[in-house]
Amino acid sequence: MAREITPEEKKRVAETIARARAAMEKIKDRDQAQVDRLARAIGWTCGNEKTFVRIAQMGVDESGIGDREGRDAKRFKILGVLRDALREKSVGVIEVDEAKGITKFAKPAGVIASLIPMTNPELTPPVTAI
Repeated sequence: MAREITPEEKKRVAETIARARAAMEKIKDRDQAQVDRLARAIGWTCGNEKTFVRIAQMGVDESGIGDREGRDAKRFKILGVLRDALREKSVGVIEVDEAKGITKFAKPAGVIASLIPMTNPELTPPVTAI
């Protein structure tokens, strides 16, 4: 049976979402190069060996699940997602179909929240952010 969410936890979530919305407001008008730079900062910060191993080991310690020593190789998944993301446009005009007269634009649509699973706390947040 699932436990009830405490008022303190609800307050923490509301505060986190408010901070995320404030951050989104600050970057909403960034161009593609600036957004790519933000994605690189997330990827390189979370994908560096020291940070990744520390978060991975904390996840194993807190959950009691997994192998503290077997997590290191997963950090390259972050860099793979970053590589793929940087090859795609994510700001402004992303597609023009002249035959149909359609132009597609990308823009911030809202905050994306991610529950951090105990099995991949070192991967899910940075991949979602990128």
